[in-house]
Amino acid sequence: MESNVQPAARGGDPREPTDESRLFRFTLWHSILLASAIGVIYSAYAYVVPGWMPQP
Repeated sequence: MESNVQPAARGGDPREPTDESRLFRFTLWHSILLASAIGVIYSAYAYVVPGWMPQP
């Protein structure tokens, strides 16, 4: 994640202060939200409609 945050936060004049913490919190919040959404979808496939899961 650091490789995406640093170039985005360093845009503009290098002498000006950047708002890296706000960008990091934004990125972290969306990462947690996406991981939670994937967990909900996975749980739905596993417990609500297990017939849709491929059988080995």
